[in-house]
Amino acid sequence: MSYKSLNNENFGKKWDFDTNPVFEGEYVEKRQAEVQGNNLTFYAFTELETGDEYDILGCATLNRQMALVELNARVKITFKGMSPSTKRLGKEFKNFSVEIWEED
Repeated sequence: MSYKSLNNENFGKKWDFDTNPVFEGEYVEKRQAEVQGNNLTFYAFTELETGDEYDILGCATLNRQMALVELNARVKITFKGMSPSTKRLGKEFKNFSVEIWEED
């Protein structure tokens, strides 16, 4: 027996919201993974401008909004920064807004 090296070939690139707070893409897939006892949600997208695939790690605010989005929908995700938590005093959370494209 030996250790097998793990890599990121099962995941797309990760979008950097600190550098570019707005992401626009087509929602391709939702994946679940357990990492160190935590259940994580990843959302896979095809970015509109380049066609590159990106994975975005879910969080409470993003998961709640993405639950309303259908696969293959055109989505705009905006990172609105860190916001103070009303439930956990002194803590902050990542605040996102999610919009879906609708034809006029």
